Amino acid sequence: MKYSSLFEFDKNGKYIRQISSLGQGPGEYIVLEEFCINKKKREIYLLDLHKKILAYDIDTGKYLRTINYKLDMSSSHYITFFILCVG
Repeated sequence: MKYSSLFEFDKNGKYIRQISSLGQGPGEYIVLEEFCINKKKREIYLLDLHKKILAYDIDTGKYLRTINYKLDMSSSHYITFFILCVG
């Protein structure tokens, strides 16, 4: 499924913030495919199918960095994404 924003809520369902960075510049994504949370590193990862994974701070929602990958038929970007998610 493809999305344009990620909405964050606390465990009681209270809205915290929205992460929405559509575009082609630094810290922006074109097609948000998946997301995951790495509690150990306190980071949220967004998978953009246009060759990058964006990392955000779990506490502030602030953009931290972009992790680029090569898109190929082996789905290696999902493997990279999974490794980041599990820490």
